[in-house]
Amino acid sequence: MGTGIVSILLHNLPYNGIWLYWISVVTFALNVLLFSTGCILSAIRYTLYPEIFRVMVMHPVQSMFIGTFPMGLMTIISMICLVCTPVWGPWTPYFAWGLWIFGAIVSVMTALSLPFLL
Repeated sequence: MGTGIVSILLHNLPYNGIWLYWISVVTFALNVLLFSTGCILSAIRYTLYPEIFRVMVMHPVQSMFIGTFPMGLMTIISMICLVCTPVWGPWTPYFAWGLWIFGAIVSVMTALSLPFLL
């Protein structure tokens, strides 16, 4: 989430130079790399040890980190809209919209289910 917010802030600075744009793009790429790595490692963890997921959801502290997935995804979606849409073409807004719908559904599910699980 932090690298995503930094890339968004660097991109939207009012006194933006071309060098700040490229730093924001590099930070965005780092954000996507870190997010993808975390998702892959989590998927491997919960595939190899499925009983860990229930324990994690019922834990009073670890379950609070479930909301980091949709929040990190939303920073990636914002940078896709800001940086990738002008470069990649007309299909990119639809891709970002689909990701946003997925992230919003996961966010609402997390917000509504977590208080009842705790």
